[in-house]
Amino acid sequence: MTSWSILTRVMRSVHASVPAWSSCFFAPFSATPRQDRIGQKRNAARRSRYYRKPVKPSRPLTPREELARLQNLGKKMKRYEAMRDEMAAEAEKKGAPTVPECHFLVLDKPHTELGATVARNARRFLCSNVLDAALESRYYRSMVEGWSSQSGLSTKKRSRARSLRSLEARMIDRLEPFATGVLVLAIEGATGIANKFLDATHEYEATAMFGTATDTQYSYGAVVQEREFAHVTEEALKKMIKRKFLGRVVQTPPLNSHVMVLDRPLVHYNQEMTRGRKLLPGPRPVQVLAFDVLEFDLPRVRFRIECKKNTFVRTLVHDLAQAVGSCAHLTALRRTRFGEFKIEYAVTGELRRMPLWTPKIVEYMIHADQVMSRCLGNDGNTFSSTPPDKVAPEKADPLDREPITVEETKEMTQE
Repeated sequence: MTSWSILTRVMRSVHASVPAWSSCFFAPFSATPRQDRIGQKRNAARRSRYYRKPVKPSRPLTPREELARLQNLGKKMKRYEAMRDEMAAEAEKKGAPTVPECHFLVLDKPHTELGATVARNARRFLCSNVLDAALESRYYRSMVEGWSSQSGLSTKKRSRARSLRSLEARMIDRLEPFATGVLVLAIEGATGIANKFLDATHEYEATAMFGTATDTQYSYGAVVQEREFAHVTEEALKKMIKRKFLGRVVQTPPLNSHVMVLDRPLVHYNQEMTRGRKLLPGPRPVQVLAFDVLEFDLPRVRFRIECKKNTFVRTLVHDLAQAVGSCAHLTALRRTRFGEFKIEYAVTGELRRMPLWTPKIVEYMIHADQVMSRCLGNDGNTFSSTPPDKVAPEKADPLDREPITVEETKEMTQE
């Protein structure tokens, strides 16, 4: 016999001879350990959000009760139909009668903002300011279509209708907080084909400051190196670019980048490292399609870079400066194109301007069929969740229209 069982027997015998107020002290000994574990599991199951208390089978309804139940279902149906018509009329009056089915919206991401934050704010204001009536109309229309005169709405259909009350939207490709420019938001059905654009070509305009290098390779980092730059010429930069920085280029990602290492970003490892130890990433190949010098005014030089995904523009400029015997860091970085999405067709992504969005902004959304036909050289119907005859006839091709003017920007926002 173990010491635990002996102690349990002794405490049970003592518990039987003491007043009831002492039960709180002897409670642990009132049951065996196994029984106590079973009770804990039972209580945890009852506290679970999915636990439902068993319900005894109810008696059959009387004819009068059945008639009252059917009448209540009919009244609910009429209320849903009235709300559907009311919301549809309000959406028509507002200028956005339907929810975009399979579209893209090009945003101009501001400086120091996370791309995920800009996309989340855009989705929130599209739901609250632009498409609120259209979303409510879609919700009540789904409720009416799935309604049964005998049993009302099933749990599955109700859950499906509730999901239609919000807008499905997510960004296609991330953009670092320091960078500005094109950030593409996929809306509704376009989220299903967003992965097809991950291999698209990126185009950047970068402004570099020669003479100093920082630990982040951006202007907000600490200066780690200073070198002369007077000997650097535009011809020397172009020759070095043509020799080493076009085509397949091998570069080492920065220490503060979000390159995934063992399912975690590299910057998280280096933030946790102490005593000066850093986790150094290995070199990897990237593809650079174009590397041009736009402006040369030492120590300031502006570049245009066209590359594929996973290319670090700041590292590219840093390596170029080291190759010509100097050093540099970026003071500005702007993405001007992502695949077929250009900065000329972007709407503002500033948080202070988003509350002023009007339904006019829906006209500047690009349908997925038109983008896929541009990218793949066909009609794009294979990749669209919307039949061609239901494509919104906004214009012949939004990608061929003129850039957004100042007057059109004022129309999209309430002054």
